[in-house]
Amino acid sequence: MNRIRKSPFVRNVAVLVFGAGFGQVIQIASLPLMTRLYSPTEFGVFAAYASILGTLVVLSSLRYELAIPLPKDDETAVGLLGVSLAILAVMTVLSVGVQRVFGDALVRFTQIAELKRSLIWLPAGVLGMGFYRVMSSWAVRQRRYARIARTKLSQSVAQVAVQGGMGITGGGSIGLIIGYIVGQTAGSLTLLRATWGSMKALIDPETP
Repeated sequence: MNRIRKSPFVRNVAVLVFGAGFGQVIQIASLPLMTRLYSPTEFGVFAAYASILGTLVVLSSLRYELAIPLPKDDETAVGLLGVSLAILAVMTVLSVGVQRVFGDALVRFTQIAELKRSLIWLPAGVLGMGFYRVMSSWAVRQRRYARIARTKLSQSVAQVAVQGGMGITGGGSIGLIIGYIVGQTAGSLTLLRATWGSMKALIDPETP
């Protein structure tokens, strides 16, 4: 039992689970406030948007980011990082097409007329959430587990703060959507700053 407790793997998993779990507690605790600020219809629009966005985010880098922690050599990992970011850029542009070409069809399918104007935020969601996933995978490779756990907390705090603030000012379903995007994107720059030194050294080893 002591050997398990002292295992670096167990400690790292515990750190990540604590960060994600406490973040969920924050969001659950905010539900009574959110249900007072937003109507069931606005939550319905948000749920439809989040479902569509979730599908696109899964495809945002074609899951290449999951392979970043795996290679033994850093050069291959950096290559996977570059491929993931390039695919993310392409998918972000394609999400603009999804919003413009399939917007009316999605509205008819969901039978939610208010969804049309919410789809404008699809590219921002794909880019922000996709970038966090890529940076998180690179941070896992760099063993920045505590930093990842902190970003999970910051995501929940940011989401609740933005959704709450926009709800007070009558932001409607757009307030829920923007808060969700900000929350899920929060921490991306933190992970980038934490790992930029090692990343830059691998990309351009001649730079001092």
